[in-house]
Amino acid sequence: MNNFFYEVLNKLNNGVILLDHQKKIVFWNHWMELKTELKMETVFNYEIDEVAPKFLRPKYSKILDLVIETGQGRFLAGAVHGGFFSNIDLELNPNMQQNLQIESIDNKFILIQIEDHTGHYQKVQKMKHFIKYLEKENDEIRQNEEISRQMAMHDVLTGLPNRLFFMDKLRKRLEDFIIDQSAQSIAVFFIDLDNLKEVNDQFGHRYGDSILMEMSKRLKNAIRFSDTVARLSGDEFVIMMEGLIDRKDIERVANHILDQFTKPFIIENKSLFVTCSMGISLFPEDGNDADDLLDKADQALYKVKNSGKAGYAFFK
Repeated sequence: MNNFFYEVLNKLNNGVILLDHQKKIVFWNHWMELKTELKMETVFNYEIDEVAPKFLRPKYSKILDLVIETGQGRFLAGAVHGGFFSNIDLELNPNMQQNLQIESIDNKFILIQIEDHTGHYQKVQKMKHFIKYLEKENDEIRQNEEISRQMAMHDVLTGLPNRLFFMDKLRKRLEDFIIDQSAQSIAVFFIDLDNLKEVNDQFGHRYGDSILMEMSKRLKNAIRFSDTVARLSGDEFVIMMEGLIDRKDIERVANHILDQFTKPFIIENKSLFVTCSMGISLFPEDGNDADDLLDKADQALYKVKNSGKAGYAFFK
């Protein structure tokens, strides 16, 4: 019967140790042999702390004493207490996790059952590291996507929003106002530099680019934070302004924008004067479609171009 009993214990997929009340090993199953590379005949009659030095610590020696004295079992979680049994020639792996269930048997023996969760713990740690790696990679992808989106929606030279950004924002604001049946107005200012070509022809495109960059700063300083200024292409810029009460307000804004061109552009110690022409369309008077409003502002711009430049005109 005892041989059968020991044979069963040897087939278990966890460690089983029997100690007498002197804490000496009387049984050491096959799982323990594989884990520690110590045979049953080698450890027989050894005290447990000789093969598992962790039991030399007063904390764990006292636990065994209490099980013997009280007959009450104790459970030691590997997540808290770590590991106890490994190859005797090796130090305990700091990441080892072994659950120990310690029981008193008929007040004659101490039964210690060991479940090793180290492999599972390592898999969990690897999975955590992998998840962190994925999160970092996803963050980098999102950052790159945001950079790409910003680049796709902004002008490289001036840093201003480009046509794509401007038209998308204008369409959304028009949709909001139409759906809400808002009485708010929108003014679209289409601005074109009058004599940038002459600057480029005389001094080179480097000068022209410097003027465009300075112009973008002057336009941003001329409008409110809530307004939008964008570079459409070449020397064409556009501004969207909301909430202007009447045409006099719009005319004051137009004149304020023109004032930005009364001061010379200082490029490499040269004073260059560049003027602009401006066409203005209004929502809802001139339409409720973004492309239509931009086209009508463009038509108003050419009225100015054909009548002497350096001014502004409304579509109607």
